[in-house]
Formats: sequence, structure tokens, C-alpha cells
Amino acid sequence: MPFVVEEGLPLNYGVVVECADLEAAKSWYYSEDYQRVAAFRHKASDGFAFILESWTGPVH
Repeated sequence: MPFVVEEGLPLNYGVVVECADLEAAKSWYYSEDYQRVAAFRHKASDGFAFILESWTGPVH
């Protein structure tokens, strides 16, 4: 496990979207297309989103 939850609810699942760079990630996230989809996600789930400039993740 790559993290330990010290407070709050643990994550049950996650989604990773890879983009070319930080600006491309922001452009995708704030696009009209994604925001239409995100409205459904917000109604159907509790969660959060964040953008990382880089991440190596766990090595398997």
C-alpha cells in the first residue's frame, strides 16, 4: 500500500489520468466536456480530485 490513512475515510478506489504536462491537465479538467461528465460524478459519489505535476507511484 503506497499510503496510510491517519484521519478520515480510506480511499476505496482511484483514477489516474496522465497528461503531457500541468497545463494540459488543467485544460482537460476545466474543459466543458469533462465538466459535463464531472457533474454526474459529483451527484453519484463523494470524493476529491487533485492534480500532481509528477508522480512515480508504486513500483511493481
